[in-house]
Amino acid sequence: TIEQQAFAIPGLTFIGSMPHMAAEENWTTTFTLVDKSPSQATARLSLFGDPSGALTLPLVFPQSAGAAPILASSLDQTIAANASLLITTAGPQTPPVEVGSAQLAASGAVDGFAIFHLIPGAQEVVVPLETRNASSYLLAFDNTGGVVLGVAVQNVSSQPAVIPVVIRDDTGTVIGPPGATIFLAGNGHYSFVLSTLYPVTAGKRGIIEFDTPAGGQISVLGIRTTPLGTTTTLTTIPALANVGTSGGSIAHIATGNGWQ
Repeated sequence: TIEQQAFAIPGLTFIGSMPHMAAEENWTTTFTLVDKSPSQATARLSLFGDPSGALTLPLVFPQSAGAAPILASSLDQTIAANASLLITTAGPQTPPVEVGSAQLAASGAVDGFAIFHLIPGAQEVVVPLETRNASSYLLAFDNTGGVVLGVAVQNVSSQPAVIPVVIRDDTGTVIGPPGATIFLAGNGHYSFVLSTLYPVTAGKRGIIEFDTPAGGQISVLGIRTTPLGTTTTLTTIPALANVGTSGGSIAHIATGNGWQ
């Protein structure tokens, strides 16, 4: 199935980015896009590979039963007022896994998120849409008890970026290598296990900071993983952005009866 993408869409503006996605092999990713306005809008979803370049994948639309997959790295879809659109990666469940990132542009008030799904064990992780453009992003890590932190970094800009990295332990002391940086090509993506790339973080708690290059834009996601095995669990760690805030709330907690 072939679909023609518009050369230009009136009013199309950048909305946000999703720092990580995974497809094929043991993974699928589902994007949920929502038109929050009382009028229809056109959304453009663009996929980028690791370390760079377009990521072309078979994509299916769960709301259109029986529709053939569309092979694309970028596509435009019209979303009705107050409606939602689901797009899921397809393709063979054989190696290699395809990883990368996504960007969303739209002609209206479209928002959304992604969920990538690990088929063995049916574990799922939510990837929020990053709409902030902060001077730096922080990920808290706790690499004790066999738990590790996976990290995904995306260059949202089309220009190459050198991203300074600062690692501190939970007392605030810098423990990372001096002058550490990560290079990303334009719209590039890089994912790694924190304690593998930076062994100094193994068995420790702390913060890793990613500084946005001058004139650039990045997004960051943490993925906390328990020891691999039959009870492997995944959860995302949100990036704390260095932007102004007057406070906030945590919508739910649970304790007791098997919960902490």
